[in-house]
Amino acid sequence: HVAVGARAFFLYADTQVDAAEAQAVGVKLGLCNEGGGGQGALLRVVPVDEKLRREWEQLAGWSRYGPRLTEAGSALMARQCLNAEHAMAKVGKALEAKKNSLAAEQRIAAATQEGEGEGEGEREREGEGVGE
Repeated sequence: HVAVGARAFFLYADTQVDAAEAQAVGVKLGLCNEGGGGQGALLRVVPVDEKLRREWEQLAGWSRYGPRLTEAGSALMARQCLNAEHAMAKVGKALEAKKNSLAAEQRIAAATQEGEGEGEGEREREGEGVGE
């Protein structure tokens, strides 16, 4: 996955014990930060807790998979679908932020170049009459 461009792996841990163990292994291997991942980490450990459940409720798939979280035989699949959508939403937000940052940098660079070009043109015009 890394060879074809994956920049992050999200590991959803169903218990706090699983989250702590995954985080410890990730830190030991240099794949995630002490906080369980974060921006720039290759492995991002996400505990399945109340915070995540509130985030699930904001997802498009919540209406379809939310009710199935309590159904025997469907709960695991429902969590997997919501986790996948959650990971894509997180990555989408990060890509959008990066795109906006790059666009801002390009606008600043263009404005700087325009400013430099205007100054050069004024200097050339000012120097035209000097030798006459």
